[in-house]
Amino acid sequence: MHQKTIYTADGKTVLTWIDVLDRSEMNRYQPCTQVYAVCFNAHDEILVIDESGKGLWKIPGGTPEAGETPEQTLARELLEEADVALAEMLPIGVQRVEAFFPNKNHPNVYYQWRFTGRIVKILSQTPDPATGNIHARKFIPLNKINDVVNWGDPGKAMFRAAITTLEKIRADELKSRAES
Repeated sequence: MHQKTIYTADGKTVLTWIDVLDRSEMNRYQPCTQVYAVCFNAHDEILVIDESGKGLWKIPGGTPEAGETPEQTLARELLEEADVALAEMLPIGVQRVEAFFPNKNHPNVYYQWRFTGRIVKILSQTPDPATGNIHARKFIPLNKINDVVNWGDPGKAMFRAAITTLEKIRADELKSRAES
């Protein structure tokens, strides 16, 4: 099991990675409060952004707005935060979040969905409508991603799942080229 526990003054949060490669299977994990993507460029590097301006790199994504599907949320967030679009969004898993607070006798449980895909459009950067800021973005080689985005065991498992899916994408691309 891939878990990380974060302790705060208010309590603790336990993050658990769950591999889910079938989109219909992801519907079991509700409520979905956030959607993020591991986005690969043509050089098989991973896109990261820094919303804080403090070198705190993360993958792009965010919170669903009323009436949005997770895929619609992700498409919107990728454009707003990083000015990119994916060819398709492939599921790689969910992160289960259990927040334990002393004033509650049960944990608050919710899920963050994760997708991956190949970037098909990289646009000029524009301000994020939520903050008015243009977020720094860069691409990280696969072998360096866990050094730049250090999310512990759940993060390592997520990036492993994305890289495994990338290998399938590559194989499909080669097969498609060979057939044409």
